[in-house]
Amino acid sequence: DTTLRVIARGARVVVANSRYTAEGMKAVTGRGRLRVVYNPVDLAAFDRSQVDRSASRAALGLGQDAFVLAVIGQITPWKGQHEAVQILARLRRTQHDAHLLIVGEPKFVSAATRYDNRAYYADLKRSIRAEGVEECVHLLGERADVPGVMGSLDALLVPSWEEPFGRVVVEAMALGLPVLATCVGGPAEIIRDDVDGMLLQPRELARWVDAVMRLVDS
Repeated sequence: DTTLRVIARGARVVVANSRYTAEGMKAVTGRGRLRVVYNPVDLAAFDRSQVDRSASRAALGLGQDAFVLAVIGQITPWKGQHEAVQILARLRRTQHDAHLLIVGEPKFVSAATRYDNRAYYADLKRSIRAEGVEECVHLLGERADVPGVMGSLDALLVPSWEEPFGRVVVEAMALGLPVLATCVGGPAEIIRDDVDGMLLQPRELARWVDAVMRLVDS
């Protein structure tokens, strides 16, 4: 709040990237000075006709018939990578050729950061081993070729506990990918549930697994 108050004191207009974000800023901005401007997406970069699915899968070592999910974003607890691993482990009980790509790395690692993201990443790796899914969870790190990575997918997971906007949501939608996203935050302003994607309560793993299975069976 202190940082926002300093910004708001000198700003003629304060811009939020979703109505959800704006709600959290109302207390520290003057009336009439808060605007919502959604993040844009580069439609030339995220052009489905320019993505070669077979080549993308081959480059990542994925089979052409595998069912491939991904979480794309910074490695931190609230982004839900741990939950995604659990979803994949449950999915593998019936969908044996399912894979999960985890794209990203811990970005905020100072002592002032809310979470110990390095420790979380180490714990995430231990969880992958404990679930016995080392061969089907692929830790790709930070990537410059996100459109190509997305081109290999069957669906994108955004299992965040909350999400201010979720740029990857609109990027995946631009590529025509199904998106399963948290209903807490910005994605609910972009996705019409069961029309453009699926909106789900975070951390309700059984519902996420059921939603993924609907896609598998579709």
